[in-house]
Amino acid sequence: FFGAAGGVAPSLWDKDRGMYTAADASKKRTATALRDVLVMRPGSTVEDVFSVLKKLGAISGEFVRAEGAGVIGEKPKLVKKDDRIGKHNRILKVMTNKRGIK
Repeated sequence: FFGAAGGVAPSLWDKDRGMYTAADASKKRTATALRDVLVMRPGSTVEDVFSVLKKLGAISGEFVRAEGAGVIGEKPKLVKKDDRIGKHNRILKVMTNKRGIK
């Protein structure tokens, strides 16, 4: 399915069982759970992710900064608001201020 859509399977996809798994049992490692997962269109930016999270109520306030990484465990790097989401920054941490909370 992923190949037909032009993408690749997520790292926790078990192609033998055809489902997502919490960890790769054969390597005896535990996986870090991500708080929110969004499926974005190709060409989406960090600002698009922020807008969707705000609309869903997952975050509030104004955009301050974002950090991105390509894989779980990689040291995150600062990403600009207008950077496109790709393999190098597909895991984002979006930080906001508290102005939206009353």
